[in-house]
Amino acid sequence: MRIRRWRGFRPFGEPLDGRWLPSGFTPSQIVDAYGLGGIVFHSSTGASIAADGTGQTIAIVDEYHDANLQASLNVFDMQYGLPSLTVNVINQAGNQSDSGWATEETLDVEWAHAIAPGAKITVVESSPGTTSSQEFTNLINAVKTASQAPGVSVVSMSWGYTESSGESSNDSTFLASGVTFIAASGDSGVIQWPSTAPGVLSVGGTSLTLSGSGGYGSETGWNNAGGGVSSFETESSFQKVVQTTGNRSTPDVSFDGNPQTGVSIYVIPPGAPADQGKWGVVGGTSVGAPAWAGIMAIINQGRGLVGLASLTGATQALPTIYALPASDFNKAPISVGGSVSNMAIGTSNYNTQAGLGSPAGAAFIDAMVNSTTSASTPSPSPTSSPGTPPGLRPSPPPIPIFGPSPTPPPVIGPQPAPLPTPTPSTESL
Repeated sequence: MRIRRWRGFRPFGEPLDGRWLPSGFTPSQIVDAYGLGGIVFHSSTGASIAADGTGQTIAIVDEYHDANLQASLNVFDMQYGLPSLTVNVINQAGNQSDSGWATEETLDVEWAHAIAPGAKITVVESSPGTTSSQEFTNLINAVKTASQAPGVSVVSMSWGYTESSGESSNDSTFLASGVTFIAASGDSGVIQWPSTAPGVLSVGGTSLTLSGSGGYGSETGWNNAGGGVSSFETESSFQKVVQTTGNRSTPDVSFDGNPQTGVSIYVIPPGAPADQGKWGVVGGTSVGAPAWAGIMAIINQGRGLVGLASLTGATQALPTIYALPASDFNKAPISVGGSVSNMAIGTSNYNTQAGLGSPAGAAFIDAMVNSTTSASTPSPSPTSSPGTPPGLRPSPPPIPIFGPSPTPPPVIGPQPAPLPTPTPSTESL
């Protein structure tokens, strides 16, 4: 197995008075596009409460320690008018740092916070260890630590391993009561674990366009998103409404993921001074995992206000999602040019690039908040191999794309006169 951090990165900015400005989709653009802004819950006394994840804690599991995480988030929040947040970091990596994982961790925190600005965030920084086996064991233990941390109702994982016959022996890690586990489906067009685990919500990727007014325009599946039919995991009963192969398929849902329609992040690299950060545009299913963690935090906030417990991913969140009408999702048709794996299944309401689709705003949130759907705990798939995969060391971060200005996020409808062409950065994070 090989562990990967799932995201594409292309740093660039627009020069203005010596400062670097972000050039990807902003939090408000994404929130508005998916209809997640302006949703209001009501308390038992009738008071209106913003649906922002207040009272919930999102846990994020990554590798290595990022000493500049808080400073990067502070700049991101100030730029976009988000409330300040002090991240709770559980450092299991000591002083070990890595620039690729630092970018991943920063992305995860900034976009979980962008979607659910009222939620708390706990980051568990796993140690890479000295062997692939030790690295894997450390990650599994980090996931357990995350799910058991105070107040946590959702765990985000933007990393994955290629499938192996022993993977299911670790699937019980993702069955904690009252917690939804979310994993990126991958960025190489193939299926990955732990997104294949039957108790994990797998998030694929799309190419998102905005309407002329800045709202939702359209989506198609991103042809490099991970997905397909598992060779080792048994299909859960709730998934039979979209496919009947007998094996688990991924992803379940999706979110903007194509780097060409990517989102803005601000990163201060490890070891760099606070004034040496850079804005960049990122894509990949790594965007969707923390974003969906924010969505689940909002849902669990609403459930608490009506006296319901936080959703358990395996027995409540996933069965509910598959039982919802197609109108609760933005459909993202399969995009040609993908791998055989991520184009394995394509129907009118589901495909192995984008799953059921992205969330259709308040309709999706309301249905999840009020759901009482429940299913039995998934049975483990047969395995004949040890649970710890042989693995390889983590793959290096992808090489940033330089050169001509990248294509801006597409917009539909009449447009104002174009601004001067952005000058790309020639420095890597």
